[in-house]
Amino acid sequence: MAAGKVKKGSKKAAIKADKPYSKKEDNSADDIQLGSPDAYPFIKKLAANDRPTRDETLNSLKRFLGTPKAFGELELLKLWKGLFFSMWFSDRPRTQQRLADDMASLLLVVHETNYFTFLASFWKIMSAEWLALDKHRIDKFYLLLRRYVGFAFQRLAKEDWDETWIERHNEVMSKIPLNPENPKIPDSIRYHVLEIYLEELAKVVLKDKKEAENEEEEAELVKELFADVPVSELLEAVETLSEETKNSVVQKRCVEDVLENPLLIEWGVAEELEGAGEEDEEDEEDEWAGFV
Repeated sequence: MAAGKVKKGSKKAAIKADKPYSKKEDNSADDIQLGSPDAYPFIKKLAANDRPTRDETLNSLKRFLGTPKAFGELELLKLWKGLFFSMWFSDRPRTQQRLADDMASLLLVVHETNYFTFLASFWKIMSAEWLALDKHRIDKFYLLLRRYVGFAFQRLAKEDWDETWIERHNEVMSKIPLNPENPKIPDSIRYHVLEIYLEELAKVVLKDKKEAENEEEEAELVKELFADVPVSELLEAVETLSEETKNSVVQKRCVEDVLENPLLIEWGVAEELEGAGEEDEEDEEDEWAGFV
């Protein structure tokens, strides 16, 4: 993807590198024995309907994840399996919404030593357990996915859109939820991530936008806020999926939901060819000038 005038992060963080990611790896957690719900004592406390109990458990998790001690992948997979069960057993809408926020917000406090393993562990557990979700539970897990994507963008913003952080983030996304090759990743996860990707990015970037007096000023404020955000780089995992997937529906969703979404023009990071609106719909390739 051509980065154009989009700026990259101003610093590179000293993040300990894991082994290089490969999209051909089996990146699910299907074959890992993680135990039953009874193996995770915090599950019921985190899913409790009374807020003090939930808050106490959440604060304990934050202290645990905030330590610089390096955790193994299996340890974090077990943690996310427990968190999965917490959402599974949560039965009240308000509790579910708060729990989704609480779980995803852990991304803001987990130490950089473990951040990307923690990020990947979530997606591995979701991919492994997704097909077991029934119609009564699926919506709250879609909400959890949305919150997780959003808080991941918040963490990248917290790290000043650091180039290394974005590269590692893209590696995780290409390895698991947006993997173009692994059949064990449910397409419904791919579709949902693509559908919400730009929405959640916009929420983070435009969070502190000032009130505009008119539409013209509104448009300028939006472009100003996105001027220092490396949007092109943030979409590289989506472009890779679009180029490498053999699923025509997935490829179409990549283009329509993300890569040629009109929001990119509004943000000032892509431009439309002059007179493109008058062209035939069949000639879609000529309607997009790409990133500026």
